[in-house]
Amino acid sequence: MVMNRRQYQSSSDLARFSTANKNQLDRVNQPLYDRINISTVIPTAIQTFFSIGRGQAAVIIRGAGSASYNKSARDTNMEIGGQTSQKTFTAFGISLDYIPVGQAVATVQNAYTMTDILTLQNGASMTFWIIDKKILEIPTLLVPQARPYTASTLNASVVTGVSMGKIPMYAFATPITIDPITPFRVEWLFDGPNTAVALNNQFDLVCSLWCHLERPS
Repeated sequence: MVMNRRQYQSSSDLARFSTANKNQLDRVNQPLYDRINISTVIPTAIQTFFSIGRGQAAVIIRGAGSASYNKSARDTNMEIGGQTSQKTFTAFGISLDYIPVGQAVATVQNAYTMTDILTLQNGASMTFWIIDKKILEIPTLLVPQARPYTASTLNASVVTGVSMGKIPMYAFATPITIDPITPFRVEWLFDGPNTAVALNNQFDLVCSLWCHLERPS
């Protein structure tokens, strides 16, 4: 193929291929995500996502158990606990995933895992706040898992992960803008029975706000 050297002669022509167009915004698909730990006795107090930033200590699952660890990129991409950094995010959906303490296939693929997930899904609610404005209040049974588990048999004796494909989420009818250095949080509250409810496994819950990261190109 022979290039026409006269096709792009002026600086304005070449600017179309620039990676630094100051008058435009890059829109990168970048979720905001965070995880919290739920012990085998489900807490009845409000648990808050996005309150502890990366590098700060929190009780989370590592390996075969949970303890206090400094959060890494595996756990959250919050640079500052409780608020965004100097970046603008536009949120268009939310999902909630359930990570059991037993990571071995034999532990994950059993009916107890599905029973625990259903207990957590059916007995809790979530509230998304920006500063003091309530953006969304919803029972967790309506919040999809980004990577759901499904039972391969009718009695749920085996649980397997499904293909990612298009990520399931509860989509916001109107995208929500989270401005730089803006406090926000997602609260999780188990308000089923008044008595304590026990699980077969402890879990980490992973909340993902599916966003576009807006930044000058």
